[in-house]
Amino acid sequence: MISCTRHLFRDLGKPAPARSYATGFTLIELMVAIALLAILLGLAVPDLRSYLINNRLTAQINDLVADISLARSEAATRGARVTICTSADLETCTGEGDAWQSGRIVFVDTNSNGTRDATEQILKKTDSLGGSRTLVAAGFSNTTYISFRPYGGLDPATGGSFLLCDPAVQTGRTVIVAATGRPTASKVTCP
Repeated sequence: MISCTRHLFRDLGKPAPARSYATGFTLIELMVAIALLAILLGLAVPDLRSYLINNRLTAQINDLVADISLARSEAATRGARVTICTSADLETCTGEGDAWQSGRIVFVDTNSNGTRDATEQILKKTDSLGGSRTLVAAGFSNTTYISFRPYGGLDPATGGSFLLCDPAVQTGRTVIVAATGRPTASKVTCP
């Protein structure tokens, strides 16, 4: 019995023989993983596109609200009429229809005519929306420009709204401008 015990203790100090095992995926496991990944991507990509378009619409309507707020506050600060108008070249007012997607400028309208003359100061320029998005003005007494009186209210005191839509999504954005000049943005369903 003693000899067996010595033999047992002598073997405990030796390392076990190394065994080699193959690691990795089988072909079937790899194909199942790729198929699951393709299904998940197929479900996620349309939602991601819609998410990106909605974020772009929100950013663009926030830019419009910022332009309106700038014009209103500058009119009150300067004690002068400030106008926002449609502008394709970002230097002069376009004055065509109610479509605002081609760009706009905010300027000090010293002669109160609703169009920018070469001597009138531009306060801000906003580029075209790009893509197939539309920005339409409605309800204002003139849909090609809106002007703010020195106290910050609209001139003439007729409120209106802007509707921003993208044909790729059903939900658009709107900005309602009260006669006091205060803008309010919200989500709407586009026609």
